[in-house]
Order: sequence, then C-alpha cells, then structure tokens
Amino acid sequence: MTDGRVSITYGELLETVQATAGAARAALRSAPTGAYLPVLVDRSTRSAAAVLACVLGRVRFLPVDANASPELLRSLVARAGAADFYLRGAARDTSFAGLVALDVTRSTTRMERAGEPDADEPGLLLFSSGTTGEPKGIVLSWQTVEDRWRSRDAEYDAEGFGPGDDRRQPLVIPMDSSWGIAKLLDVASGFAEQVVDVSRVRPVDVLSRMAQFAPTAVAIPAQLARVFAQMPGSLTHPLPNVRRLHIAAEGFRYEHLDGLREIFSAQTTVVHSLASSEGGREIAGTFTLGRAPASGALHLGRPLFPHLLRVVPAPVYGSDVGEVHVGGAIANEYLDDPELTAERFYADADGRRWWRSHDLVTYDEETGKYLHGGRMDDAVKVRGKLASPSDITAILLGIDGVAGAITVPVETEGASRLVAHVEIEDGSAVQLDGLRRALAARLPAHAVPSAIMRHAQLPVNVRGKVDRAALMEGPFVPW
Repeated sequence: MTDGRVSITYGELLETVQATAGAARAALRSAPTGAYLPVLVDRSTRSAAAVLACVLGRVRFLPVDANASPELLRSLVARAGAADFYLRGAARDTSFAGLVALDVTRSTTRMERAGEPDADEPGLLLFSSGTTGEPKGIVLSWQTVEDRWRSRDAEYDAEGFGPGDDRRQPLVIPMDSSWGIAKLLDVASGFAEQVVDVSRVRPVDVLSRMAQFAPTAVAIPAQLARVFAQMPGSLTHPLPNVRRLHIAAEGFRYEHLDGLREIFSAQTTVVHSLASSEGGREIAGTFTLGRAPASGALHLGRPLFPHLLRVVPAPVYGSDVGEVHVGGAIANEYLDDPELTAERFYADADGRRWWRSHDLVTYDEETGKYLHGGRMDDAVKVRGKLASPSDITAILLGIDGVAGAITVPVETEGASRLVAHVEIEDGSAVQLDGLRRALAARLPAHAVPSAIMRHAQLPVNVRGKVDRAALMEGPFVPW
C-alpha cells in the first residue's frame, strides 16, 4: 500500500494492524458501554492502517473526516459515546480539544485474538452524508461488514483476478464512507492499494499517478468519471491494464463513456451500481466499454441477490415506479433514533429484516434492467454523497437576519450542485462570508451550497410559495 509519501508492505501492515488494534481495544475498555472509538481519517496510508486495525481487530469504531469542521467533529464524537481518546489515523492530524490521541504504531507483538462477535453485534458506526449537524448514525454489525466483504471477494474470484500483481487498484473514495471502507478491505482480498487524495490533486495528476501504479481495477464515483471523460485526450494517461471499472452513484449517461475510451481499453468491463451505507450494493450491471450503447441514462442493472431485493410499487411517483427494499447484509439501526429505525426497517412474515431505501427505480422491459428514478425524499447526490436541500434551507432560516431562504439542486451535464437563495432583512448586517461560515460549521463540505444568491425579495407564485422557476431571474442584490 502506498500514498506517494509512505509505502508499506503486507508484512508491515499486519504488524501495524496487530499493534494498533491491541492498543485501541485496551483503551476502549475504559469507555462507557457501547461507545465507539473515533478514528480521525484522511486519504493516507496511515488512515488505511488505522481503519484496517479496527476492522480486523474487531474494535468498535467511528471513522471521521479530519477535514470536517471542529463543531461537526465534536458533535459526531459526542454521539459516538466516546470517553477521552481517539485514534490518530490522519497524516495531517486535526486534534480534538481535550481528547488524548492513540497513535498508529508498529510492533512485532502478536495481537490478542478478538473473540468471535455475535451475528448482530455492532462494530462500525457511519454518519450519513446528511446535511445538518445531526446526520443519521448508521450502525453496522461485524457480521454485515464480513458478509459484504466476502460477497465482493467471490466476485473478484469469479472475474478471474489472480493473486499478486494481478490485483492492483487506486483508493480514491473517502475512508469515512461505507464504500471507501469496502474498497480498503480489498487488501484482504489480495489487492495492492494506491491511496490517492483526489481532493488535493489535479485530475490530470490523478491519472498520471494511476498510470504509474498500473492498476487492474478502478472504482470511482460518477462525478470523477465525468471529469475524466471530459478531459482533452492530450492530457489523459491510458490505463490499459484495467479490467474492471466500477462507477457508482446515479446520474451517469452512456454519452460520458466516449471520453473514457481514451483512457481505458475496449475490453474493460464497466460495473455500474446502486448502493448505500444501510443496504450495501443492491443493484449492479456490467457491460464491456467497447460495446456500450451510444446514448441514454446508464442502466443500474439487475439485483445482485434477487431473493434479498424487492421493488415495491410506488404509484404516487408514477405507474411504473417502485421503491427498492433491501434485505440481507443491512444495517442494524439508526443510532439513538428508534422512530426512524421503525420507519425504515421492518420484518416480513418470515422474520426476515428489510430496509426501505427510498430509492426509486423503473424497469426497462427492452433490456431487462433497472433505471434509477430519483428518491422519495428531497435528497440529491452531490459529489457522490447525499445532501438534503430542505435541511440546508432550515439552517439558513435559523440565522439572524435571514428573512427567507430556499435551496435548490441544479444539474449541469449530469452533475448536481446546490444553490441557495436568500432574502435578507432590511438593516441586517448579514454578509456572504458569515453565511458561508455558518453553513460550513454545520454541514459536511459537499453539502455547502456552491453559490448563495441574495434577492431583494424571493419570487413567489400565485399560491404564495417560492417560485422556483423564477429564482434564477433575480432581481439579485450584490453582497
């Protein structure tokens, strides 16, 4: 594993995992019952080792992004029930005030063997990419984490991936996400991993680093795939060894694949999937890049485990629209939220647990595959993570001096961004920088609106509601 600054062999990684897991488990024993160990992560080899130590050492943990605002970090750590310590996994560490850091360390001392956990014992706490200071806490059992890894491992074997250098992939997904942890666990499936911090590197340099690493598999969110596809051919770097290109998240179109043909080979297998932290990967489709359709929305494909997925009719959204319900390796619950847990999780007559995803799909009779049809709530995907415009609006309306506000998603070439529109009270001293600081203190970075437009008065329609169609027409007031 390498991040361009630090490289580590499998043997060294095992030593690090053993030593770190033992120290972390010992520290967690002094925490309140049910607490999770906060693990501060960025995109580095150090963070990868910290996360692997917790997963393989069965240390209950919460990965948190080191780049989040201090207010959000403190809120998440408090909700995790942690006592007075955290695992310092970030290369560029942002310390928690008043908390003692446990360092990632290396030792030849054998890790004490963790007992086999109960099937539903909580092990991993993830906070959703929700948009307020109170995002959903998603509790996953160790068994769920294990089942998801084993299903991916079986896929790699079925696709003919051999041992050693035949399994090489870059890791560009944040390690505080379900997908990022899943890709990191591919180390346990024999992959060499190249950790790439795409938030700090230009896209052309990302491709250059990948080319030097010569990966055989690549997993990227749809937004990054679109960026690669739109780069001039003179700036791209070919990745001819890639046999498996996994693109996740909705909103990708077959037209975007044209630019990717400049990078990957015609024989590259493209995997496109619908997934979530609560349900794992739910629906996936595969096709060869050289034989992809010319246009249209990319199909999600078919259920990975047909007996563990239901499409329940949702006629209020259209006669051919259904909501995806997922069984199998799903989350235990939402942290300290029994009402939301009862609303989204249920058991059928046979006692099998299901999760209502709120993802809507339609069935394409011609291809026998599903297409994404949006969501039942107002959430949209921004840079691969969910964001709720109504929650952003609620934060704005709670700021003194804001008389009115609304947040709307704007889609450009298949990518969504958020634009907030505000009406400021007469005489108020509220300024743009102040609003941005207030939003950044309570929101993850992807959910902070890319633009905030100030109106003399928000436009309304004949029913007295904000006229969304007229929002972009102004009149705007300069800040």
